[in-house]
Amino acid sequence: VARRLASAETAAGSAGATATGATTGVNATAAPPEAAAERPVVRFDIVPGPLYHLRTVTLGDLENTGADYPMLRAAYPMNIGDAINTDHIISADMQLTTALGENGYVFGTVGDGELTIDHDPRLGDLAVPVTNGGKFAFGQVISESPDFLSSDHLQRIARFKSGQVAKKSWLDDLRQAVLATGLVSSVTVTPKKVAQPSAAVPGTVDVDVAMIPAPLRTVAGQLGYSSGQGARLELSWEHRNFFPPEGLLRVRGVAGTREQLAGITFRRNNFRTRDQVLTADLFVQNVKYTAYTAKTVSFITTLQRQATILFQKPFTYSIGFEAVATRDTNGSTIGQQSIPQTYFVIALPLQAGYDGSDNLLDPTRGFRIGLRVSPEVSRTLGKQSTYVKSQVDASIYHTVAPGVVLAGRARFGSITGADIANIAPSRRFYAGGGGSVRGYGYQQIGPKDTAGLPSGGRSLTEFGLEARVKTGFAGGAVSVVPFVDAGSVDPNSTPAFRDIKVGVGLGIRYLTNFGPIRIDVGTPLNKGPKDSRVGVYVALGQAF
Repeated sequence: VARRLASAETAAGSAGATATGATTGVNATAAPPEAAAERPVVRFDIVPGPLYHLRTVTLGDLENTGADYPMLRAAYPMNIGDAINTDHIISADMQLTTALGENGYVFGTVGDGELTIDHDPRLGDLAVPVTNGGKFAFGQVISESPDFLSSDHLQRIARFKSGQVAKKSWLDDLRQAVLATGLVSSVTVTPKKVAQPSAAVPGTVDVDVAMIPAPLRTVAGQLGYSSGQGARLELSWEHRNFFPPEGLLRVRGVAGTREQLAGITFRRNNFRTRDQVLTADLFVQNVKYTAYTAKTVSFITTLQRQATILFQKPFTYSIGFEAVATRDTNGSTIGQQSIPQTYFVIALPLQAGYDGSDNLLDPTRGFRIGLRVSPEVSRTLGKQSTYVKSQVDASIYHTVAPGVVLAGRARFGSITGADIANIAPSRRFYAGGGGSVRGYGYQQIGPKDTAGLPSGGRSLTEFGLEARVKTGFAGGAVSVVPFVDAGSVDPNSTPAFRDIKVGVGLGIRYLTNFGPIRIDVGTPLNKGPKDSRVGVYVALGQAF
């Protein structure tokens, strides 16, 4: 212990520090008489010693960096006259290493320094073996597997362009971005000199990218049940690089009591630029919900800037095109005679969002806001209608105490420009269910037809509030979540806030490496004649 104390004093600049320890006896006043003889007292005598200072600081060939020298030297904050402090010296080494790597000196090294102490004048000479390695700019990105991920595609993924000053952080960013494609199991990014620096002109480094492909094909299945959507089995097959580079092909099918679907999807990640995704989806679907039945053929394409778990982004956007032919019937066809109606819809959905939260799947602070505006043209029974469907979503998160997060959300939607009869039932607003107002069935909130079935509306209002409270169970992975939700749907385009439905309940969250697993149990406070007393919802991620 005495040796450690002496070392600490040396780190603080007292090169002549000493520390001694001795057992001096017992503390009779600190313990009962019967225990006094068993409790020794240890005393440390610490002599800080005189303070030592730096006499010289030499940094190898750092001075040969020309115009960059003042900036690089400032990154090493140890100067003549400073007190000798080994912790500060180690920190300065790390700062200089970073400065070299971020300013073109990607081959620069900072070795272990040598400190020579002169005790008589109480001075020290610090010599750090720095090799600047020369300054370089980026050249080309070279793929070692061009048929898998081409050099041009990797260059689009990289945040740097040819001619920019080389940075180690950009090399690491490229490595992480290639891993984030999900197409490789490992990747190595290596700068390789192709031209040496001369005078004030940086050299050139190409970036060599070596990859080991991961399994590219996946067969997946999902089996689920909910009271509003019935039993559902989904099967899919996908190849994530069927059309290189990063061209995914997916074939999927759904067989359920209330939904059947067959579809094919093409997706190109990092399309033309990093984190931009082009998707085209063609599917045939048949659904039979309480609110409506629909037989639909849809072609949907989107161009979006995406956020992922690895790279959460504050701003996202989406530009889309939809062509839909749907044969809809108001209400369920079970037990009643309904007349189906065919709608042809063309839509141009636009979305923009800002995410200021700290986590994509389990936020604890910050806020999010999203806007969706979809101009649509609908034709049915020889009549054409034009309308705009808009929706705003906002949520906020605040840690009110250690392990307690208060979260709130609001949603507002409106359809303007057309009568509700000219809007396909499958494109109207509905509320109720796990992603809406918990405690109520799927799409069960809103106007009802003469048979008492949901008919949808032209405006939507929803609110939600919940407290996410961590427990000590399972190492803190389990949280309990009391919640209250409210919502209403109105046949008019402006919300009238009438017949607002409120649901309350309690949920459980189990935190995993890929986000929390959510189980919520809710009950309606103002239950209608066809509403169940309890609703159960299971999903991945927080409710909002």
